[in-house]
Amino acid sequence: MSKSPESAASVIIIEDNILIAQEVVELLQPAGFRPIGQFQTYVSALKSLDELSPAFCVLDLDLGGGMHSGFGPGEEGRRILSVLSHINIPTVVYSAFTRMQHQLERIHKDMVAVDKIEPAERVIDALCQLRKARP
Repeated sequence: MSKSPESAASVIIIEDNILIAQEVVELLQPAGFRPIGQFQTYVSALKSLDELSPAFCVLDLDLGGGMHSGFGPGEEGRRILSVLSHINIPTVVYSAFTRMQHQLERIHKDMVAVDKIEPAERVIDALCQLRKARP
């Protein structure tokens, strides 16, 4: 069931693969969500969090810079997951690194992990699950 754009819950997408990000964006509105930002880097996403104040986030833990950024795969993503937890933004981690789910849950309790081998519709299901859990 789609909500009006004004009442739809806002979502940011932090994903370096444009095709995956676009697929998620296309599925959001029919499910009652409103995409308010797509980011291909953690730095750009962090700079926009205060301004955008999203209700939810879809996060890829590894934006492909792990080998060149000085951080291991998923390390920067875990750091931004910690920031999202601190500012109380429920998050769907859509990543190949979901096998670390128990570690991710210690970082952010209001998080659902979806492996990237799953279709993007699972991300929407996870967002709906998080939305239902909100007071």
